[in-house]
Amino acid sequence: EAREKGFVTTIFGRKRPVPELRSRNPNIRALGERIAINTPIQGSAADIIKKAMNSLYRALKERGLKSRMVLQIHDELLVETPEDEKEEVKGLVRGCMEGACELTVPLKVEIGEGRNWREAH
Repeated sequence: EAREKGFVTTIFGRKRPVPELRSRNPNIRALGERIAINTPIQGSAADIIKKAMNSLYRALKERGLKSRMVLQIHDELLVETPEDEKEEVKGLVRGCMEGACELTVPLKVEIGEGRNWREAH
């Protein structure tokens, strides 16, 4: 399909052109094949985390919380949270991330906590 159309899409319809698939150079063509295989998976994961981040940002703002997203690392979000907001924010994070989209396999979230990212793991 990617060879025919010249692009691949994520589950949300975002397109990525893959002109490498038409290359005469076998190494470049092989790169295009890897891109065509990887993009729907990795690109869709990026779309899902971005939707979750937007949802969480709005939820924190709407509730007037002091907690803030600090960092995104692949499929993880680092949120700086005052102690008195911790339980509420955990619920928001879980809800926003697990509810980012509906898939046949449910999205599940693990939440860690600590004074830094290392402790949270």
